[in-house]
Amino acid sequence: MDGRFYFSTDSASCKGRNLAANPNAVMHLESGDDVAVVEGRAEEVMERGVLRRFAAAYKKKYDFLPDVNSASSRVYCLRPQAVFAWEERDFPSSATRWAFR
Repeated sequence: MDGRFYFSTDSASCKGRNLAANPNAVMHLESGDDVAVVEGRAEEVMERGVLRRFAAAYKKKYDFLPDVNSASSRVYCLRPQAVFAWEERDFPSSATRWAFR
């Protein structure tokens, strides 16, 4: 959404506790054949309008409406700082790194 990666978690979950202690995060695709790894910083989203749009987009994609009003629910935006990508079939010639400021 808006060229960023949004996700949610419960503040008491392992992920929620880890992000509270250290907001540096990594996101990747499940595929081992077409690889994309995004490194960045997760920032908690507090703006009500963005939370509503996130919930609507999540519902549309996963057919589940997250409760962004729950006291324990947290929504984060991962702002990419670096991306690594490659295709397994022609690694290392396809390996590429992008850096963002």
